[in-house]
Amino acid sequence: FRFHDMPDVVDFFVLHQYYEQSLTFGWESGDRFRSVIDDGWWEGAIVSREPFQKEFPESFFQCYQVKWDSGEEERLSPWDMLPIPESSANVDDPQIASRPTGPVTGEDLIAITYTTSTDEWQNGDPKLEMERIINGLTEISKLPEAEPFIASVDLDSYPTYCQIVPFMTDIGTIIEKLKNRFFRRVDALIWEVKLIEKNAKTFNIPDSEICHLAKKMAKLAVDFISSCIILTIYCLLKVDDLEISNQVNDVFNVLLMSIFLSQNYLEIVENPRDLTTILKNLDHNAYQTPENFDRDCRLIFSNSRLFNTDVRSKIFEMTTKLKELYDEHIQSVFNNVEEDEDLPISKKFV
Repeated sequence: FRFHDMPDVVDFFVLHQYYEQSLTFGWESGDRFRSVIDDGWWEGAIVSREPFQKEFPESFFQCYQVKWDSGEEERLSPWDMLPIPESSANVDDPQIASRPTGPVTGEDLIAITYTTSTDEWQNGDPKLEMERIINGLTEISKLPEAEPFIASVDLDSYPTYCQIVPFMTDIGTIIEKLKNRFFRRVDALIWEVKLIEKNAKTFNIPDSEICHLAKKMAKLAVDFISSCIILTIYCLLKVDDLEISNQVNDVFNVLLMSIFLSQNYLEIVENPRDLTTILKNLDHNAYQTPENFDRDCRLIFSNSRLFNTDVRSKIFEMTTKLKELYDEHIQSVFNNVEEDEDLPISKKFV
């Protein structure tokens, strides 16, 4: 919730977004407001404004003396209050004023929840990026090496764990947090993923097998989160079909797992190429002809087949599927390039 996270404890830390928004309301004496308390809306009016501490006359912290419709008075900060919608009527009945004017609805929660900025997540679309990461972490959780980190540590088996590790987390919990839009920024997500390794080292012998596995899984997850490899294919092929998009997700999750889990990839593949690099090349107008762009894309497939030689493996099958998908759609992209002669080659693919 935005307000009153703990009973009778003032919010000393306020998100900058809420702070900036609250200053735009321009509260004055007599203005009516509403606030979320528990699960309901409570309304009141501003009585006056004066500094909470005379030593800080410009501070907004609890600078408003307010009177609730119930008759109680207290001090509030501007970020504790929201304007009352025009549809809400003033409360004159004392019996009505002594209880919330209405429940906090799902729409209310969306309206007052932190709005994620496009520059806080890769690709500029937080919702799509979170879905990409959920799919990737779900694939990681299927790996045998990830089994110790899929769910919370069993406190019956390790009763002292919560006394030694102050912030427990695991892959499953992180996935659920992503589904519930818990993380405001990708940096916060990466911080919690890295805790998997840190917690393992805190509780176990640092050089133990479980610590090595935790390091491997945390690096794999962070590398995946930090790449935009799956969404990039949407940009390159302009694929909107949901079924095809799901196929792309499956293909690249497997491709990425293969590369990140292999230590000798660069020893076998002399000229690595990935979609993240291709997108950066597009952003910097590095491709002067469609053929150069096409060559880099096809290098991804040839590298995968060079590294993954077992034709019966899932990764080889996925590589073949992705190449077929690419071949199916790339010609229409080239046709669009030829039609739009005014744009530089690199810009036509973005």
